[in-house]
Amino acid sequence: LPVLFVVIVSFWVAWRPERTERLRLTVVVVMLAVCSYYLGYPCVWEYHYTTLLPCVAMLVLLYSEESDPARRRMLAIALGLGASVFLPTLYFLFHAHPVREVIEPAMTMCRATRVLPVLGLYLVLLADLLRRLRGIPPETLAAPSAASSGERRRDKLKAARVH
Repeated sequence: LPVLFVVIVSFWVAWRPERTERLRLTVVVVMLAVCSYYLGYPCVWEYHYTTLLPCVAMLVLLYSEESDPARRRMLAIALGLGASVFLPTLYFLFHAHPVREVIEPAMTMCRATRVLPVLGLYLVLLADLLRRLRGIPPETLAAPSAASSGERRRDKLKAARVH
């Protein structure tokens, strides 16, 4: 399911008219694709999470260039979630415990310290991407309409009357 969302928004991003915005959105789509790997595969080892390092670096760059406060807030949340994946797990507290009833819940908690931040990162990035995609004014998506060309003619006539 996460991969399906990535494919859908990839097509949506590809048709963006502005090149700079399209490139920024492409970076977010790539980060979503990386996160979808962790959410879609049943067996992900600890070292796999190192592929999130470039994503965290890109989040820093996107955050530093963003001027919209709401988007900066979303990127700050994503940055915090991405960075939290690299905190140590609590595995060292439980790996030598002799009672199996203690180890299984502890291992679930250790896995959750990786999966839940990645899920949160995926959801925050997806929400930010959808917000960016919806934020385009309709006139930039469509060809110039007759009304806009009529308005231009009217403005030219007003300017000619003034002179």
